[in-house]
Amino acid sequence: MKKLNVKTASTQAGKIVPVQLGTQCRRAMIKNFSAGDIWVGVTPDSTKTDGMIRIPSEGAQLLVSFCAGQYGDLIDMVYVMADAAEENCVEVQALEW
Repeated sequence: MKKLNVKTASTQAGKIVPVQLGTQCRRAMIKNFSAGDIWVGVTPDSTKTDGMIRIPSEGAQLLVSFCAGQYGDLIDMVYVMADAAEENCVEVQALEW
């Protein structure tokens, strides 16, 4: 029997926080339970204005890899940035591996 592989992460004000997905996947669900917006990317050099998607407070987003090849590159890490530090406010789940 497989378990859900859900990760919970905290944010740091103005800093990128890497979150390991636990497996390589083509899609990941990112949930924002913080009081403010978060930005999420798949490369460590992403910024709010280049390479990251914004997820509003109390929102969720399906992050899909469409980078190269027929099925896209696999991702195993996402990078989360927020304007404020909050504990356990982001939930990340690998999908379609």
